Amino acid sequence: MNRRLLTLLALALVAISCASAAPMPQDEPIVPTNSFSKSLSEEALKDPACAEAAKQVDADPVIKRCYPDTILFFSTPDHVCRGVTGPGAPEQPECFEATVNAADKLAKVCKQDVQPRGFGQSAVYKAWSNRQAATVACSRPEPDTHHNSTALEQVYQSHMETMNWAWGDKPSLEEQKKVLCTEANKQYWAVVPQIGLQPTVYYMVLAAPVEFVKSIGEVCGFKVPTTEPAVAPTTTPLSALANANPTPAPGAFEPPVVVSAAGTEDHFNGGFF
Repeated sequence: MNRRLLTLLALALVAISCASAAPMPQDEPIVPTNSFSKSLSEEALKDPACAEAAKQVDADPVIKRCYPDTILFFSTPDHVCRGVTGPGAPEQPECFEATVNAADKLAKVCKQDVQPRGFGQSAVYKAWSNRQAATVACSRPEPDTHHNSTALEQVYQSHMETMNWAWGDKPSLEEQKKVLCTEANKQYWAVVPQIGLQPTVYYMVLAAPVEFVKSIGEVCGFKVPTTEPAVAPTTTPLSALANANPTPAPGAFEPPVVVSAAGTEDHFNGGFF
């Protein structure tokens, strides 16, 4: 009886030893589910040439590495410009070139939804395919003054400051120049062919681009894109910033909410979808 018990214990120990020595099953490799071409409309993808271009772009190994889980439209400036995919992630300098090339491939054969008063999501490809404008958007003018931020971020900050003019007294001309006549605005808008085709991302979309750009042209004398006559404001550019409220495109996302000094919420609809 004792011998039988000892035999069973010995077999159990052998089994435990073998189990612990066996290699642990490896986790399945993470396969990116993101696709760079995801912002294209279903209508655009009905075109065989567009569908094939999207397939090629999404299969590009550099694009897969640069955009593992975030599409171009919902990326940050650091992501697009330097390939930084998240906090603490290393820079990937090759991502900017890959982004411009991939965007160009899609822009050439896929229908783009260009919104004259804002920014259509699918137009992100045509916008970033403009190498000169993309390069300026990712440049860092006046780094000491603007915390080494990109021109795209500086333009957005300038726009947000003008939105504050909707409440309170109209700023002096000098104050307007200080906010509008920046090197970033000068360089950025000079290479944008039309409003709606400025290189940007969702978090940097301007709520009132037409009024903002007209103000830059009038106050600073900078070269700016020509605005569409059909949507040009009938009031002065600065006062129009407070009244911009075009009809949104079907399926539009919610416009940004700006909280006034009185604590009330005001919805600014820039028609950017």
